[in-house]
Order: sequence, then C-alpha cells, then structure tokens
Amino acid sequence: MKRIVTRAALVCALMGAMMVGSAQGATYRYKGNGDYMVATNWDGGILPGAADTARFNWGSNTVTLDAIAPDIDRFQMGVDESGGLIVNSNGALTSLGTSKVGNNNNCTGFLTINEGGSVVAGGGWMMVAGSTSVKGILTLNGGSLDVNGHLWAATGAGSEATIDINSGTLSVGAMLGLGTIDAVNPSGADATLSID
Repeated sequence: MKRIVTRAALVCALMGAMMVGSAQGATYRYKGNGDYMVATNWDGGILPGAADTARFNWGSNTVTLDAIAPDIDRFQMGVDESGGLIVNSNGALTSLGTSKVGNNNNCTGFLTINEGGSVVAGGGWMMVAGSTSVKGILTLNGGSLDVNGHLWAATGAGSEATIDINSGTLSVGAMLGLGTIDAVNPSGADATLSID
C-alpha cells in the first residue's frame, strides 16, 4: 500500500520537529550588572524561559529582580566567574529544575531575597556551594525561598556555604543537608546556617 503525504501534513510534521528541538532550552548569561528584566543584557537579547538556564557570572556581577520573571529551568550563580542575584520587593523567580548558588571554579555565587521577594526552586534540588572549592551565599532578608526538593549546602570538599535567615521564610520539601550531598556522608566542606 502506498502512503501519500500531503504538503500540509509535511509542513505540520516539520513544524512539530522544530518545536521539539527548541524545547531543549539554552543557557543564557546576564552580561553586566542591572535589571533582570532588561532583555538586551542577556545573551541573545531575550529573557530566559521555562526550558532555559539563567547564569549570573559576568565579572562578579549583581543582577536585581523587581518584577515577576518568566519561569526558567534552572539558575546558576558563580559559573566560571562569580556573580549573583538580588530579588527585591515584588520580584519573583521560579526554577523548574536543579539550581546552584555557587557552581564551580573557585567562584562565589550569591542569592539574596529581600522583603516581598520570592524564589521557588520547584522541580529539583537546590545547592548552595554545589561543587568542590566554591563559595555559595544564600541570604533571606524578609523574602521567601521555597525549595520543593532537597536543599544541599557545601557538597564538595573545600567548598563553603553560608545560609543567613535574617527574617523571612525558608521552606524545604525534602532534606536539608549541611556539609553533605546525601544526608549520610560528610563532604569535607563547611556549611553554616544562621537564623536571627
């Protein structure tokens, strides 16, 4: 039996393949300091979306968020270079996958959530100082952080994690691990949790 493919069916099939390919996501790096919502400061000139990784790692940059950002797949602070994000009042960011504050290469990553700001780590783990010889700093100044999975701090030897809760809310849906990645074995790293 012969199969006949119409031009319309072929166009639909090609469009479907293109959409599946674009759903894999990309990694976007914020270039410089400034407002998260300024698309021209991101690689490619667009805001990261639900399939994408947002990186804060441009010469120890500080990015600020004062609005509700589109959902992203994950964020990474301190990747090859130091950098971080400050979420202010009315700022909100949701990541759907595993995110890191302090990623690699002896860098420092920081995430500060001020009063009225919120971050949701929705789909996976969140790591503060997520590999060897890296520094991660998480600070809550009246804002909220909701980690649906595990929150690991100082997971690799020689790393240093600091979690300061000055005010605000930290919610962890699974395990909180300080100086470990599996809640059983020590990582040989330093993790500090301070609650004022």
